[in-house]
Amino acid sequence: MKIPPEPNSIPGQQQFGKPEHWIASRTTGLQAPNAGISHVSVTVNSLDQAAGLYKSAGLVEAARYFVNESELGRQVEGVEFGTTDNMIMRGPNGHVRLVEYRDAPKIDYVPVPTQGPGITHLCIQSPTDKPIFERLLAHGATMVSKGSELIDLAGAGVYYAYLSDAEGTMFEIEHADNPRYETDIWIGHIAIATPDIDRAVEFYGKLLGLDAFRRGEYANLQTLDQVAGLDNVALRSAWIKTENMVVELWQYLNPPTQELASPPRSTMVPGYTEIAFQVNDIEAELALLSPLNPTILSKILSTDNDRRVYLRDPDGNLLSLRELSDDSPLSISQLHQQFDW
Repeated sequence: MKIPPEPNSIPGQQQFGKPEHWIASRTTGLQAPNAGISHVSVTVNSLDQAAGLYKSAGLVEAARYFVNESELGRQVEGVEFGTTDNMIMRGPNGHVRLVEYRDAPKIDYVPVPTQGPGITHLCIQSPTDKPIFERLLAHGATMVSKGSELIDLAGAGVYYAYLSDAEGTMFEIEHADNPRYETDIWIGHIAIATPDIDRAVEFYGKLLGLDAFRRGEYANLQTLDQVAGLDNVALRSAWIKTENMVVELWQYLNPPTQELASPPRSTMVPGYTEIAFQVNDIEAELALLSPLNPTILSKILSTDNDRRVYLRDPDGNLLSLRELSDDSPLSISQLHQQFDW
């Protein structure tokens, strides 16, 4: 959700699909974050159906592979996950990892309300003159926001809404009259609804090495109610920049964001399951987070092209910290837009 519009930016210099590095505008006085978002994981019951939706939005398939996740399952949830079918969907500045569990019974989606708690949505943005809204509806997306059209953000040249895919996972679409970037689409942010936004800002600030670049409190706004699909919305918000996109934090005051269930929902349940942060030094990041007593779920795991550790943020959302080789399909170095905040 975008309230109010983000600061103006200097356009980039190339289109998605070209190999040159893309440079965004620098925000005055903001240091560079020390981590980026490698990918957001989404569990699905039908990988091919979900991939069709993301492709209709303009993301492209970068890789598909099978993995035996039994050891990971034992460490993270105490169960064997078995084999997963994975598809990496790539946008110009970020990845979505679609995961289908092949050895487990299909589980119906358990809706995450707009107010959360947990990872609520990914935001995909496009220029108004290159709209993706109708394409998504044609591929089975349905409205979560009120009405049947994108909602005008108070004349700011931004039109947006929440939608859900065929399995119920919510995402946000934004069209911009004056887009920040010269690409057909880009991933704006990943949103987390938290019952304690100050605690979340402290945690993600430590992880990323910087403070929120914007915070706000909002109530009694018709636009809020329309977009959220709720009545009499009141909330607090914060935005923190990563190397390649934004972490958007919300604490709904009405209706209030509740605590995550304990134990947290299984990653085998369809929906957003993990935010994977790419870092240069896992041990250094864990040392930074140590004063906040994060819940570490695994030892540091190694494969041919990555090292990773799994943990939970203070609310219980699943995260991973990853050191990735440049040739990993999930590495930020594979992206066509590179940021210099």
